[in-house]
Amino acid sequence: MVNPADLRNLAALLGHSNLNTVMIYTEPTTEELAARVERIELSQKQLVVAPDAQ
Repeated sequence: MVNPADLRNLAALLGHSNLNTVMIYTEPTTEELAARVERIELSQKQLVVAPDAQ
């Protein structure tokens, strides 16, 4: 994803006043996708309940 300053410039070029509209035209970077997957995997691991050790 581009930085916010780039988004504002892109919004101005496209004639959009709302940055959310401009976000439609952007794609996350590979690093951002990897970080999102990591956060999801981490949250799923935290949801797993450890079996009773009896």
